[in-house]
Amino acid sequence: MTSGRFACLVLGCLIIGATPVTPIAADDVAREQAIRDDRELMAGEWRVVAVVRDGRRMDRSGMVVTVVNGIDGQWHLLSEGLKIAEGFNGIDPTTTPKTLDLVGVQASVDGLRGRQYLGIYEVTATTRRMCFAPAGQPRPD
Repeated sequence: MTSGRFACLVLGCLIIGATPVTPIAADDVAREQAIRDDRELMAGEWRVVAVVRDGRRMDRSGMVVTVVNGIDGQWHLLSEGLKIAEGFNGIDPTTTPKTLDLVGVQASVDGLRGRQYLGIYEVTATTRRMCFAPAGQPRPD
């Protein structure tokens, strides 16, 4: 009786082991590594030093705004230390320019909650620049 169970178990393993495995394309591996690399550069707290809208630098007199980025694409927007928005983003560092899709999940900022903003970005260890189109508009170039 024991040997019958063993034979079924081995047969089951052989059938499962014979299932074909889909190879991962080298391009997919390189893209995932590029995403990880840029997410590591973005992770942490960033202080907003300038906001430009329609070509004009906005006056932020004394206002301290920071963005806290998680390694997983989650973010929090803080004003004077209080959370005013949060959401997630998707990035593609393999495009030129690099692309960023931002979605606000919760926000006290008008028009951010539940909307997707298409953007482009640059990131280094010390600087992060982003440009977004208004919600519902094509990605800037």
